[in-house]
Amino acid sequence: MVDIKLVLNRKYVDSRDAAPREIQRDLSKLEDELRWKDLSAGRKPEKLKITCQSGEPLYSYRVGRDWRLIVYRWKADEYVLLLADKHDVAYSHAERLRLVWTKGKMALAHVVEEEPVVVPCTTQKVPVMESIPEHKPQTKKPAPNLDSKPFAAYTPEQLAKVGVPKAAINRVRGATLAAIHKGDLVEDLIGSMLIELADGEATYEQIVERLELERKRPPAETVLKTHPELREQYFVLTEENREAFLNGELEDWQVFLHPSQTRAVEIAAAGPVMVSGAAGTGKSVVALHRVRWLLRQKAFAGKRILFTTYTRTLAQYAAAMLATLCTPEEMERVDVLTFDTFLRDAWTQGGALKTGFLRECRDNPYGLPKPLKESLEALFGPRRQYWHGRDRAFLRREYLAVILENDIRTLEGYKELQRPRAYGFLSNALRERFWPVFDEWNEALNKFSRNKYRPKVAALNALTAALLAPDPNGDKDYLQGRYGAVVVDEVQDFGASEYRFLAALTGNSIEHPRPTLFLVGDGHQRVYGRSGSFRQCGIDVTNRSVTLTKCYRSTKAIREFAERLIAGLDIKGMDGERATLAGGESLAQGEPPEERYFRGRDYDATNADIAKTIRAWQAKASKNFGDYAVLLRERRGMQAVARALNALSFPATVVTREEELDLSDGKVKVMTMHRAKGLQFVGVVLVLDDWPTIPKELDKEDPGAVAENDRSERCLLYMAIMRAQRFVLLTSSNGHRALPGRA
Repeated sequence: MVDIKLVLNRKYVDSRDAAPREIQRDLSKLEDELRWKDLSAGRKPEKLKITCQSGEPLYSYRVGRDWRLIVYRWKADEYVLLLADKHDVAYSHAERLRLVWTKGKMALAHVVEEEPVVVPCTTQKVPVMESIPEHKPQTKKPAPNLDSKPFAAYTPEQLAKVGVPKAAINRVRGATLAAIHKGDLVEDLIGSMLIELADGEATYEQIVERLELERKRPPAETVLKTHPELREQYFVLTEENREAFLNGELEDWQVFLHPSQTRAVEIAAAGPVMVSGAAGTGKSVVALHRVRWLLRQKAFAGKRILFTTYTRTLAQYAAAMLATLCTPEEMERVDVLTFDTFLRDAWTQGGALKTGFLRECRDNPYGLPKPLKESLEALFGPRRQYWHGRDRAFLRREYLAVILENDIRTLEGYKELQRPRAYGFLSNALRERFWPVFDEWNEALNKFSRNKYRPKVAALNALTAALLAPDPNGDKDYLQGRYGAVVVDEVQDFGASEYRFLAALTGNSIEHPRPTLFLVGDGHQRVYGRSGSFRQCGIDVTNRSVTLTKCYRSTKAIREFAERLIAGLDIKGMDGERATLAGGESLAQGEPPEERYFRGRDYDATNADIAKTIRAWQAKASKNFGDYAVLLRERRGMQAVARALNALSFPATVVTREEELDLSDGKVKVMTMHRAKGLQFVGVVLVLDDWPTIPKELDKEDPGAVAENDRSERCLLYMAIMRAQRFVLLTSSNGHRALPGRA
């Protein structure tokens, strides 16, 4: 058990990260010395000459030759580390600090380095650290008698009241002023207080009052729990997070949450919760912290949590990040799975059933079961290409992506359904002609035994029906009660069939909402063409929605550029409402995205410029190649880009569906824009040779379908640009541009 608990201020973490490596090592050593009250020679704290209405001082500790650590004592066993910098700079910062308590209550202080501000309070007196050093008339003091014994007349009870341990009382009473100034009679800050008292800088009553104030204060962890807004500025260093912090594995997002993020993480709702926000606002951060928060709630004691998302890349990233947030014991209660992986496990009941899903392949290009495929071929015959003006691909897509996706069982339901705009207009007359075929296919699927392979969406509907069935069944036995809660990230990439299943899995319905479902997503990043309404699928998030507006990832210039791409588009949220980016703001300034486009498919010039650009970025920021990515619209050009970068002595790796993502391999990531969802990089290159993509099946005569494809492509590019923290380059070898008319 450590003797002193350290509370780290965000400014200290930032200054520590920016310090030279040798200073970081010395700070780590000093942190341990403070925690164990075992200061090495030369570490005696120095009281800074700054006044405070509550009479409490700041202290500094020597770090290296010319650095200082500024510390504030919150309680006898809790120190707040405020900042670390070079000697004069640290003192200059310290002189400008204001420690302001929230609402007049004794809580951890905000640290401000600006002009004095008016702080609203509910009490008459608010403890405030003044920004002006104390000025007193200069009077010549007589030289102190270093052989005097200033505490000889103090009783043991008096010395105990100023924090002197019982074992050290007699030593302090017999100590000379010279010995007291040496600072090794008692632990550091108590020794500093004794020096104040011996030198006449503070009266005995002031020291006693200061220590009494400390004793009345609640522990820092209690303060952070009752004042969530302070978690944006402070976190408590514990044995659990100490190693990760020292290794640089704890990023700001893992320890400092904005108050709006904290409210979302800890929302105690009576039903499903939806967290939305533009790219870079920390939605995934909230989802990860929600998992940890749930694991530590009494209501979820012993229960398992499912964290699921759409892409394998993001699932890998989430698993790695959760491992740094949670203890090993907590991680044993968490499943981090892509939705497809979870669905496969659910459909086979953990491998107990020999069954699976049909996928498109050379022998079955439409991914349909044999009876349905034979029925489809019978409609067309060997030479007939169209049936009622539609081809085979249309009927296959209509059945899988419209009928099964929305679990349509009747012609009336089909007529009432609002189909995705990208699929084009379909009149009620045509729906009536197609319906007998779809109804026949539904009947055929209903007769399938469990071991017969079927499309994934059909299996999903079957599982949903089993969960909602009144009678016991094998799927119910396997799935119900398996998870105490389900957290879903990137929920905008899910469709109506997944929404219905998630509602059934977590026991949610419009009539009976339950707090077992936590959904995170953004309609502006809906790039897979899926659609669906929460409410229509049994999920009611009314009055349980939180919108995040602060962009932590990308600079203002990058965010504004990306938002121009989707300005004016009609983008829907998860419940069919119009999604908006209003109120968004970035916390960082920076360079605007660069645009350099080549013509004539000059790949060599394009790749050389990419390498030159990344090299320039490395001179300004991280030199780790792994902090940069090259994103393409299609997979076909990735290998060529990676080979070109490797030939230019740039370590690069291609990230595909089949390969594991290693964010620590020190290589430039070359991947599709879709594959980059949920990730972030210091700099991102967007290769636009194949952007925008126009699908072969797109009805170019249908304005609605064309507009929907344009919306989808622009949202994809918006999402890809917002993977960047500081730098963006948009380029192409064939003149394709992100915005028309830009060079």
